[in-house]
Amino acid sequence: MSALRWTLTLLSCCVALGLSRGAAACGGTFVPPPQPGSVAAPVKGHRMAFAVSDERTVLWDQIQYEGAPSDFSWVLPIEPGAYIETSRDAWFESLDAVTTTRISAPELKCSRPDEGSGCGCSAGGDDDSGELAGGPGSTNGVTVLHTGTVGPYETVTLASTDGDTLTSWLDEHGYSVPDDAAPIVAEYVAEGFDFIALRLKSDAGVEEMTPVRVVTPGPRGALPLRMVAAGAGDSVAITLFIIGEARYALPDLHESPLDLSALSWDFATGETNYSSLEQDAFSRNFGASYVTTFADQQAFSKAYSDADGRQLRYTSGANGVSGAGGKSGGSGVATLADLYFSQAAQNASRTGSCPSVNAALSRWSPVSDTSESGFEPALDFDCGEFDDIGAAMIGMHPAAVWLTRVEMNLPRYQLTADCSVEPNPSQQSVSNAVRATRYTNPPAECVQPLFETSSVAHSDREAAVWIFVLAFGVVSRLRRRGSGR
Repeated sequence: MSALRWTLTLLSCCVALGLSRGAAACGGTFVPPPQPGSVAAPVKGHRMAFAVSDERTVLWDQIQYEGAPSDFSWVLPIEPGAYIETSRDAWFESLDAVTTTRISAPELKCSRPDEGSGCGCSAGGDDDSGELAGGPGSTNGVTVLHTGTVGPYETVTLASTDGDTLTSWLDEHGYSVPDDAAPIVAEYVAEGFDFIALRLKSDAGVEEMTPVRVVTPGPRGALPLRMVAAGAGDSVAITLFIIGEARYALPDLHESPLDLSALSWDFATGETNYSSLEQDAFSRNFGASYVTTFADQQAFSKAYSDADGRQLRYTSGANGVSGAGGKSGGSGVATLADLYFSQAAQNASRTGSCPSVNAALSRWSPVSDTSESGFEPALDFDCGEFDDIGAAMIGMHPAAVWLTRVEMNLPRYQLTADCSVEPNPSQQSVSNAVRATRYTNPPAECVQPLFETSSVAHSDREAAVWIFVLAFGVVSRLRRRGSGR
């Protein structure tokens, strides 16, 4: 298996969310300085998710890491009282599969009427969205609060009142702190944060790296960017899933709209320019921009369709979710919750379903119900050890829960300040099913796309031409009459 893998969070432009502070801390992937011939920037990107309620916040992190297992270590500043749990690849696999942008080809008018309105010229949907030493005690100014293991990782929770002392402890215990990260560690120490440090067990490989989740008391969230540069290159690609009783935004960054009117489909290759349009959106505001590509309420229990109106179904597999596409029937599952449990069981080489979870999903109260009766016990959303949905739902009214997906590609020079995570002024849904409005290389028998906007624009242009011609004729006739008098 390739050493390139989505795994635990990098210095995740992350979200350790604070009870007493408006800003939280984010983890850093500490790797040794690159050697000649080695990978210069082993961290290629992040996938993160967090759930925020009045009771607590939960941060999930994965990173795309390319490097030696022995070089990997991860340090996360946390609020005192936060703790770490293991998660599953199926969590991000299912979130990504359901919310990724799906592009449909333009509908073309064909010259052979016997083949119907589509005339075989409309293509199917396209996926274009673009993985310790020592026990508790105090040693040389660093207090070891807890040691243990989580999945394939060794973990240690630390506290200190001096940044230099903490950095020295990390270096001495195999967590290589880059020179440019040491001052940031000192800042978090001065602000009263504790730290969780992880590294792979000596017998674990990169292919065993799984996500983890960090649980922090309190409702307030921030996206601390100060440490994200550790282990990264000139820019960091981030996909962030936000779960809460609102559609969320990042007000300290710029929410940049995609120019979908310029979205083009190449009928010869089935490719689009979506990635280019997204990069254009990322580059606005000197790179401090993000794009909301999906937002919807009750997204865990809904069945979704592509831009052609065909219901999407998802098939779990040994290599992750596959077979997602526009299908009105066939094998697979139709909802995010079902996909998560199906993929988690597949990853664990098990079979079976979770009828109790499906029953809980069917009992969700109306969206307007925010009373105590609107709560579902979080355990109702667990299926044995597959408990990520249950962990997300604690403290929430499930029927009021939104899932929001935002994407960004932040330049390194923008990773110098934290940003808050707050409800978006717009509480409108954002669909990930879009249709291209332009095209290249159409089949020979296909001509102008049949879009209402194109038809209206065409009609308006024709009307304008006729109005101009008539007006010109009237003016000319009046002039001739005037000259003849």
